[in-house]
Amino acid sequence: MRKSFSKIVVCGLTILSFFLSVPVWAQKKKKKKDKFKIEKPMVHSKNLEAEYYFAEGQKYFILEEYDKALEYFQASLELKPKNAAIFFKLAQIKHHEGQMEVSRKYYEQAISINPKNKFYYTHLASLLTSQEKMREAMSVYEKLTSLPDAKEYLYELAAIQMYLKLWDKALASFDKIEEIFGFNPKVIGEKQKIYLRLNDLENAVELGKDLLKKEPSNEDYAVRLAELYLSNNKTSEGIACLESFIKNYPNSPQASLILADIYNRKGKKEKANELLKTALKSKKLSLSAKVQYIASLFPNLTNQKVQDEARALVQLLLEAHPEEGDAYSLAGDLEYASKRNNQALAYYDKALEYNQENLNIWQNVIGILLNQKKYKQAGKYAEKALEFFPNQAVLYYFCGASYLMDKAYAKAIHFLKSGIRLAKNNDALLGDMQGQLGDAYNSLKQYEKSDEAYDKALKLDPNSEHVLNNYSYFLSLRKEKLSKANEMSKRLVEMHPNDATYLDTHAWVLYQLGHYKMAKKYLEKAISFKPSGVIVEHYGDVLYQLGDVEGAVNQWKKAKLTDSETSDKIDKKIADRKLYE
Repeated sequence: MRKSFSKIVVCGLTILSFFLSVPVWAQKKKKKKDKFKIEKPMVHSKNLEAEYYFAEGQKYFILEEYDKALEYFQASLELKPKNAAIFFKLAQIKHHEGQMEVSRKYYEQAISINPKNKFYYTHLASLLTSQEKMREAMSVYEKLTSLPDAKEYLYELAAIQMYLKLWDKALASFDKIEEIFGFNPKVIGEKQKIYLRLNDLENAVELGKDLLKKEPSNEDYAVRLAELYLSNNKTSEGIACLESFIKNYPNSPQASLILADIYNRKGKKEKANELLKTALKSKKLSLSAKVQYIASLFPNLTNQKVQDEARALVQLLLEAHPEEGDAYSLAGDLEYASKRNNQALAYYDKALEYNQENLNIWQNVIGILLNQKKYKQAGKYAEKALEFFPNQAVLYYFCGASYLMDKAYAKAIHFLKSGIRLAKNNDALLGDMQGQLGDAYNSLKQYEKSDEAYDKALKLDPNSEHVLNNYSYFLSLRKEKLSKANEMSKRLVEMHPNDATYLDTHAWVLYQLGHYKMAKKYLEKAISFKPSGVIVEHYGDVLYQLGDVEGAVNQWKKAKLTDSETSDKIDKKIADRKLYE
């Protein structure tokens, strides 16, 4: 007679995209080198000699031999102390070496000599932003954007001003950008953000209206304006904006989806459904947006009407995307959440035809099959999933659990041990696998290994119901370490005083210890909760040990009449009116 296994539980700088593109030098560890001696050229002119040193410095700079480059640039600087390009190269080298303040002084010297070179400013600004000296970087960009041919750097200036929350300055910069470069939707979007920061909804809305006037058929602009209203408690204005746009442009899935959601919340189901059909049938709306909307209905699936509505929407989704794994996956999720597991399996299988790299689908399929007691099939799915996710410890657990329940103990042990090696940072999963490993070894009568696995599981989770129950029960069957078994089963009953299985386990440990009266007490309580065959048969055994043979035989007969498991000796017990263990 053996215990059933426990049920397996299945389970900043915010910058515009085109801002601050100047690269920052990667810093490398400087190697200590011997003093380098530069070669003096065979020329008779200071200018030529300076140019030679600069060219040689540039050569070594490109080769990333910065110590040599530095020597040549410094030699050139001695001959031409007002050469901005040399200061710039010295600044770059010091920046590379991490000497930020020295680098900054060299950049500033280069700018003072040649205040019209844009790249000197941008490199200095990059250095300052890397040090989070944003106000100083802003000052550099202000000087840079004052140059006639550097107005494109107004974008970087505006970004820094927004980061510093200098909203008025940022607005002024964006106004200059529009004045110089013309209409730009991204700039308008940034200005709207600023107005909202300033609690100026009116100006933010006006900008949104201007966008829509420039491109009246642009659905993104209409949706942006509507959402601006809706997020600021201007629901009627938001609805009017969406209704007006949809009236002029009926095939507008994004606007239709938002308006449908509003109608649904207002109880206008018919209007909402018409709009949803438009949205879900449209190829213009992304599948992810459609999936997200339908999935939002799932928390209310206990309501049959909501469930039916969601199922109808899923069918529209499948019609629009007949070869998309995510569409079938959503259909499977709907049926799974609705506890229609066979329908869920069919959809999940279809989803896996198109996309085998969705771990959630594999887990759901395996979980359903385990709950349906299709253990061999669950194991095959888990093994197939491992082809795509070979490093997922949970799949090894599923493989092990499936084969354990299918009584393929050697295969179960193989997969559980492999999973344990991968689950080092997941104590909960590791504990579950050690517990399952203990079960498998026990079934093969490798008791030493079984006990070792159970002990490891209890170190990870001293209150594991599965391990406390099975470990103590198996010890009682072996009549070994009964004191330890008693301690574990007693703790389990204290945690779950109304669980019939745990009461039976504790009673059977007490039985093996010879404490028949105490065992009888726990078995009577267990029977009041769950009169299963095993528990009733155990009760008969206890009565026999207490001298009540007639009562024992009656209980064995009752156990035989139950639909649940009993021992293979039950008939012999009844026939001979005698206890056989």
